[in-house]
Amino acid sequence: MAGKLEEDLRCPTCLDFLKDPVVLSCSHSFCRVCVQQWKKDKRNPSCPVCLTNFLAMTQPVNQAVRGVYENFSRASVKSEGICGLHKEELKLFCLDHRELVCIICRDAKIHAGHKFCPLDEASQEHRKKLREGLQDAMKRLGRLSSL
Repeated sequence: MAGKLEEDLRCPTCLDFLKDPVVLSCSHSFCRVCVQQWKKDKRNPSCPVCLTNFLAMTQPVNQAVRGVYENFSRASVKSEGICGLHKEELKLFCLDHRELVCIICRDAKIHAGHKFCPLDEASQEHRKKLREGLQDAMKRLGRLSSL
């Protein structure tokens, strides 16, 4: 279902997720910028999907699509900690592939013989490296700004 929903939330012209969605009189939705570009390029603008002519006035915002997209975006962010293959929580870090994995992925052939650590341990190591890199960059910046 998520695949169909993602498809329905994409603009038929730019194929990206609908940004500032507007609806034409034929009920098709597009990004506002795409409609404006389409109107500018055509003498008698028509819907790129069904070719129904539409007036060159401003098109109303499609509040329904905007609401669905916002809810979909929030749900996608919440599910980022979930394995796309097994729908299990990503709790481990594969040290060999340097990626997050679920418990089922850990036992898969692709990770056979690999080393793993809990996600919180891996994140602590990465934070430490980032802090060290940031401190080094700040020192170099300080030296450059004193020149």
